[in-house]
Amino acid sequence: MKTTCNKAPLTAWLAALMLTAAGCGGDSSSASVHGVVTLDGQPLEYGSIRFEISETESFSAPIEEGKYTAPKATAGEATVTFTSDPKPPQVSSREELEKTAGQKVNFRPIPPDNPNQRQQVTVESGSNELNFDL
Repeated sequence: MKTTCNKAPLTAWLAALMLTAAGCGGDSSSASVHGVVTLDGQPLEYGSIRFEISETESFSAPIEEGKYTAPKATAGEATVTFTSDPKPPQVSSREELEKTAGQKVNFRPIPPDNPNQRQQVTVESGSNELNFDL
């Protein structure tokens, strides 16, 4: 006894699943974010910016000379927080690194009571320019 199997529904289902997994049709929540962060009107020399969309989803980017870029961001309402860090020395050898040990670093921390340390923003789909003055 020979049985026949109609594979068309299974093939169509697999094709639809593969197209969905591959991102066919685009992701409406994909975004990129860039901008400038200043502290008291001066570019924040070095640090990071973090966008928290939810308890389980966030993205961040380094800040260098006041500028940041997050090319793979998520659209939505976000709480933005900032950190300011001393800029690491630019050295090419262990000897140069040892010479920088103990040197005074020009560093302006963000005061913990800064009212702009946490900000609410909306990240739209596509490219966003968001500038912040702390």
